[in-house]
Amino acid sequence: MDRKKRRWAVLVVLTGVLLLASCAPEKGVTWGFRDGVLTISGRGDMEDWTVGGGLDEGAGAPSPDDVSDAPWWDLRESVTSVVIEDGVTSIGDCAFFAFRDLARVEIADSVTRIGESAFYGCEGLTEVTIPRRVKELGARAFKYCTGLTAIALPDGVSAIANGTFHHCEALERVDLPDSVTRIGDGAFWYCERLAEIDLPAGVTKIGRCAFCECRSLTGIELPERLRELDWEAFQECEGLRSVSVPGGVVRISYCAFRGCTGLEEVTIAEGVRHVGDAAFHGCERLTEIRLPESMASVGKDAFRGCVRLERITIPDGVQIIGARALADCTALRSVGVSGEADIGADAFPSWTAVTYR
Repeated sequence: MDRKKRRWAVLVVLTGVLLLASCAPEKGVTWGFRDGVLTISGRGDMEDWTVGGGLDEGAGAPSPDDVSDAPWWDLRESVTSVVIEDGVTSIGDCAFFAFRDLARVEIADSVTRIGESAFYGCEGLTEVTIPRRVKELGARAFKYCTGLTAIALPDGVSAIANGTFHHCEALERVDLPDSVTRIGDGAFWYCERLAEIDLPAGVTKIGRCAFCECRSLTGIELPERLRELDWEAFQECEGLRSVSVPGGVVRISYCAFRGCTGLEEVTIAEGVRHVGDAAFHGCERLTEIRLPESMASVGKDAFRGCVRLERITIPDGVQIIGARALADCTALRSVGVSGEADIGADAFPSWTAVTYR
């Protein structure tokens, strides 16, 4: 080939390269499916999708009426594996909602966010590795992943969002990083095989029903920095044996430990001022309660039905004792209270001798 033809050949090749480069999108996520594997590739964030009718905090297991607008929705019964390739930076809301046969997920390190309800109802998923750069898990991200047995979250995740692991009934092990400061509402609700979990020292809030019905949970160490223990936080944790409430928690909220029938020991630190309504209702194994000097009120039904409770120390600073606060405490024979306390109806069993100081 002479020099002139060679120059033309080089020019044609360069022109083709430039043309291809100009046609390639700067960002964009594409997908493909083959032999049960759904592959997501490209650059940037995956689009967020929705489920018809929406998914609120009270939504249950996926039903046939729940339909997603994700473009691969019609493949949900054929997908057994999902691969998120390098370059993709987020997994969109509802991306794999109700992919019941999904058994394996491979997520590239480029992903920093897993969206709301992203894997909601993926019953066949038993384990998933969360990449180290992920900082956000959306609400209900793994809700109703009933086969999930273990999960480890990377450092940088600051909150376990509402309902993230709700009804993950096979979940036995959870590793939370030190960066977590908040456990959201219903985050671990009905994780009935979860026997233990170490809460990071920086956790300041445990949300409503965060650990409701975690029936295998035997112990929990509440961090000293904890400031808010919301409604029903540990309701019906029947295996829980002991709990110590730190002084930064001003109020033990409504039904916080209601129905913890195995609870034998409760320590309430100085600084706690209020025991909320029904906070320890039905804690059948409690035999003794010592309220701190900081305590100002005991709510309605607070210790109702604690049938083995024999002793309770109520300091003079307690000015309000709600109705039925100690009703049905069949082992309680005597109690002393301040003569200035406002005592609600049927606060004590009829057979209990009350001494006013």
